[in-house]
Amino acid sequence: MTYDPDTMTITIGEYSDFMSDSGAFFIDVFRREAAAPNAPEALRNDWEILENWLGCAGRPLSTEDNTRISAAWRSYLAIGVAPSRNLQPQFDLFHEQYTKSGVDIEASKPPSEVMDVFDRLLATDAEIRKKKKEDWDAERKKLEPLLKGLGAKKNVGWWRRKSKAFRLWAFVSLIWAVGVVLFVAVFDPFHNGSWNYMDDDEFLEMFTVMALPVFAGVLFRIYKKFVE
Repeated sequence: MTYDPDTMTITIGEYSDFMSDSGAFFIDVFRREAAAPNAPEALRNDWEILENWLGCAGRPLSTEDNTRISAAWRSYLAIGVAPSRNLQPQFDLFHEQYTKSGVDIEASKPPSEVMDVFDRLLATDAEIRKKKKEDWDAERKKLEPLLKGLGAKKNVGWWRRKSKAFRLWAFVSLIWAVGVVLFVAVFDPFHNGSWNYMDDDEFLEMFTVMALPVFAGVLFRIYKKFVE
């Protein structure tokens, strides 16, 4: 940690990380603005989110608080999902640099509501909404070939030879998998903005959920085989 709250300066040195420590500076300035008597309600509400996260209610930010903020800010930048379209090239660069340097994004990744506050520090609500809509449109275009393929007429010879139970199982498994993909794309449960930035563990979680109907069907077949 190279940020000094007394002088509000960041010391640049061989082992300093200006971009991550700038997060401590931004939050310190934010804290001071939120404490002003005429501070907007939205500003005070956002500070309350950060205050609850840090557990610093009623006291100044400590060195430990600033170290935690710096690490969280580094993870926020390393994820690479900017709050606005104009900032995306810079966030792509942060993602590339921190990934190459071996930063563990998950180790200090803050809660989604905290990253939402970080977003609002760097972009307006209108810019954030526009970016999310554009990202969703881009993901939807990627899914269009898959959705069209579901409605295409296929050779039903092999399919018709299968039992009704098998066809129902296969249909439910496919619809469930598509539903999980759409859920991840629309609701962003990992708060990554796009699965382009999902790590291996998050992909594994998504594919495991997608495969639940398949696992259930296999277990049911095994159960029937031994019972019958």
